Amino acid sequence: MKVKIKKSFIIAPNAYNKGDIKEFPDELVDRFVRAGLIEEIETPNETYNYVNQLTVNMLRAELRENGLSTKGKKAELVERLIEYLKGGC
Repeated sequence: MKVKIKKSFIIAPNAYNKGDIKEFPDELVDRFVRAGLIEEIETPNETYNYVNQLTVNMLRAELRENGLSTKGKKAELVERLIEYLKGGC
């Protein structure tokens, strides 16, 4: 997971090791995202891997839900959904 820092904040370097922070790093990231301190950034490879693992029926459902054509082979559906996600997010 990649993140972009939106506001300045400081965490004591040894706080996690000393037990002052009771959350795992992923939970901390989620909390910081919810607080608006950082923003998750999805890389193109993550998007492609996610979309490519969808079944044809799942791809068509996503495309239909977003008002896009559901015709074509899986590769075409994947490409169409990725293009939509690039411009629609």
